[in-house]
Amino acid sequence: GGGGGGKGGPSPPPPPDGSQAAGGTEAVDSSDNLLSAITGGLGVLSKGSGSAKSESDVIVMNTKLKIIEILEFIMNVRLDYRITALLVIFKRNFAGSQKAEILENGEGKRSAFDIGMSSIIPEAEKIFESENCPELDLDGCQGKTFLRVLLHLAMHDFINLVSGALQLLLRHFSQRKEVLHAFKQVQLLVSQSDVENYTQIRSDLDKLRLMVEKSELWVYAGGKVKETTPSITHDTLKTDAPSIIASEWSVDLESSKDDKSDKYFYQIIQIFKRLTALCQQVDKHGKIIKNNKHEQRLLKNLGAHQAVLDLLSVSYDKKDPCMKEVMTFAHMFLQAFVMNNPQNQAILHIHIDKFLVLGGINEAVTATAIFKDNMQLCLCVTDTIIQHFVRCIETHGLHVQYLQFLQTVVKSDGQYLRKCQDMVMQELLQVGEEVMVLYNDRQSFNQLIQQMNEYREHPSPSSPLHYHIELVHLLSACTEGKNVYTEIKCHSLLPLDEIVHIATHPDCIPEVKIAYVNFLNHCYVDTEVEMKEIYTSNHMWELFENFLVDISLVANNGAPRTRNEKVLEKYVTIPVMQIISSFFSSPFSDSSTSQNRQPMFMRLLKGAFQLSRCEWLSGEQKFHIEHCIKALSEIANERKIIITSELSAQMSSLLNRSMLGNRIGNKWMDRVRSRRPSGLSGSKDYRTIIEGLQDIVILFEEEMRPQVEAEISVLVDVMHRPDRLFPEDSDSRTQCAGGGFVSKLINHCEKMLENVDEALIIRLLNTIRCMMKTNLQFTPDALALRMRLLQRYYGDSVVESSGGLGESGEEEDVEEEDDEEDWCTKIRQSNTVSVARDDLTLFQVQCLLDSAGATELFIKLVISDASPDVFHESLQLGISLLEGGNPLIQRSFYDRFVNQNSEQFFYTIFTKMEKAIAEIKSCHAVATTDVTSQNHNKPRVDDM
Repeated sequence: GGGGGGKGGPSPPPPPDGSQAAGGTEAVDSSDNLLSAITGGLGVLSKGSGSAKSESDVIVMNTKLKIIEILEFIMNVRLDYRITALLVIFKRNFAGSQKAEILENGEGKRSAFDIGMSSIIPEAEKIFESENCPELDLDGCQGKTFLRVLLHLAMHDFINLVSGALQLLLRHFSQRKEVLHAFKQVQLLVSQSDVENYTQIRSDLDKLRLMVEKSELWVYAGGKVKETTPSITHDTLKTDAPSIIASEWSVDLESSKDDKSDKYFYQIIQIFKRLTALCQQVDKHGKIIKNNKHEQRLLKNLGAHQAVLDLLSVSYDKKDPCMKEVMTFAHMFLQAFVMNNPQNQAILHIHIDKFLVLGGINEAVTATAIFKDNMQLCLCVTDTIIQHFVRCIETHGLHVQYLQFLQTVVKSDGQYLRKCQDMVMQELLQVGEEVMVLYNDRQSFNQLIQQMNEYREHPSPSSPLHYHIELVHLLSACTEGKNVYTEIKCHSLLPLDEIVHIATHPDCIPEVKIAYVNFLNHCYVDTEVEMKEIYTSNHMWELFENFLVDISLVANNGAPRTRNEKVLEKYVTIPVMQIISSFFSSPFSDSSTSQNRQPMFMRLLKGAFQLSRCEWLSGEQKFHIEHCIKALSEIANERKIIITSELSAQMSSLLNRSMLGNRIGNKWMDRVRSRRPSGLSGSKDYRTIIEGLQDIVILFEEEMRPQVEAEISVLVDVMHRPDRLFPEDSDSRTQCAGGGFVSKLINHCEKMLENVDEALIIRLLNTIRCMMKTNLQFTPDALALRMRLLQRYYGDSVVESSGGLGESGEEEDVEEEDDEEDWCTKIRQSNTVSVARDDLTLFQVQCLLDSAGATELFIKLVISDASPDVFHESLQLGISLLEGGNPLIQRSFYDRFVNQNSEQFFYTIFTKMEKAIAEIKSCHAVATTDVTSQNHNKPRVDDM
């Protein structure tokens, strides 16, 4: 096939399971017979293939599609064989290292396995050799017959058949890349617990899929889950251990249920409980500690998420309480499945539309989990998604889950996203007061006070006050990071006097104070432009008086015990400290430390120092308090504010201890970061095996990258001259000659614009563009592989000096005339750049592709509503066609623009450039703000 490694040496070990090896050999023998039959009957299958009658024959086309399916199955068997062989190589080397002694060198101790890893590469390369592995030879001709069959099938006019043949053709010349990708997905079951979990998961998923297939038998049958079924709460899941084997949920699902519908409901809920518990680690109090990445990956590889998505697609009566419970547990599993796992988040993000159809609370919570702390996904959020969740508040009620999703996408992993902030703010301004519940008039203010008194005694996450608090948090997140646009919009929503009036009210609870003070900090204090009102009025000084009351209350009460005390403690140690340091550190606050304001400044400094002496502070609280003290101390020195010697000495001692602790902590963190982030738990042998496999994967990627590029380069040669693979005077050779095959590829890309297969279009465009590459450089091993593959397919016509296809005839000697600028000179200059294929120059290849329709394809791709990836690849194709200033290609573009309706093409280019310019300007403004800002504690991410 597209393989061919180093010569000589024994063949790689067969798979450990003899039956599997025999099965693979049987499949390969069957493929040999199949390809021989196809080759012998090419004349029958292709007879009249150019006529409409043959191509319209459904039976013939279906037969050829079945051939594609069979060939794809054979390639899957070959891939499984190679993965098994790689695992055998890994196991043998690892087992050998276990017996070897630990070797000592100047750098420390390393195992023999670590030292001998490089010897694995030549051994692994042999699995791609059909000479040493006859089981992998698909046709007995080292893949030449297989390649001819694919090329023959690709020359038809049936779009599904051509797409299938081209996909196999691309896969045939990406064997090493395919094996590397598949090997990275391998997950070893090292311990007995892994094996038992795997067995249980397989069993559960089989049952789940079967129940989904038979959903019409139980979904509409009604029924009620018996009282033995636990209630739907996250606490229920947290209290169970993550191990399936020790779980109380491992019960006989076939018993204890009389009614058939009840049995199905009970079984499916137990399955979801087990799968959810696998994804999480909990402590003895039932609190989630971390996610289990190993089990999350195992569930992903077994397709658990797809089975759950199929269940979510089942139609059911939305009023049925049993189905509501089942769907809730399904969403709880998906939320645990993507928890702190970017790979699983990306997988579910592909199906994000499924969670936008119903717009329920469960869907909102799952969507929040998908985007949580995932910068890449948050940058891909569209205004359609933002609009959906804002409209859900209007149609489904004031639920905080919708606001929490919006909070998630405007700030990811502590970094704010300017684009998402603007989109959310724009949508919020377009909705009515039924969504923007802000209590900014006299009547609603009295209502707010009443709700706060009720919330103090009976806090509820579904109360209107909780929605209001989350809304203010959302507005605060939209203004964070000195976003002028959102700051201006929010000034009219929550004026400064209303904020101070509410925050200083005697009945104001700490939860409301936290939200309002954070909003005040980001919208009025830590801003891009000066808010004069904040520094000239008495509002902030009224607020400072209230701060001192709360600080004294917290500092004198000792360690917090009740819930309200804990929230108040959080309020004074984090938001209050942040806004104090931001206010006095602002470049606009010079007047805030005038002679008559200095007593309040000193009281705030003493209050912060008083808090720093509390023994119950957490690390985060200590950081914010000490940062505030340091900022106020520096401001006092700069503005000549007198501090008593006793207080100054105490603060110096505190800051010195803090700096020493930070240095020690940073050194410890550097050592932690330098270690491999395996995220594994278990015995030392367990970690060694898993980390050893990771080392092998990394080594394969580094060592086989040149061979991967060499394989792809041969694919370009095959697409360039496929006619030489067929016998002379054959119909297939005639059809492929003279650029016929390339013309077919380009024509097929145009057809796929209607039936979009973006992945195939991108790969075909990339391959066509590679035909114009002029810098073919390979390592010696990669060049040797390339020559072997070319000799395998083309025989003696390979030119060894260039690594390309040769022609009988000598290279034309091109003479150039000095200072001649006409287009003839440009043609001659283009002819001097060789692409090392068939002795053709770049100019000739460009003209060949233009005559095959590449220029027309480029224009159609640009004006089509293609994805950004397809549009980018299309632009790269156009650039390659014009590379070197080919005058004939320039004329070809010009004629098409003049003779065709070119307005849409230039309008598309114009609109995309306008959008890009606007984004660049936005990023430039943000970058300028970041440079001039003196607050370096907040990370910044700008959207491109």
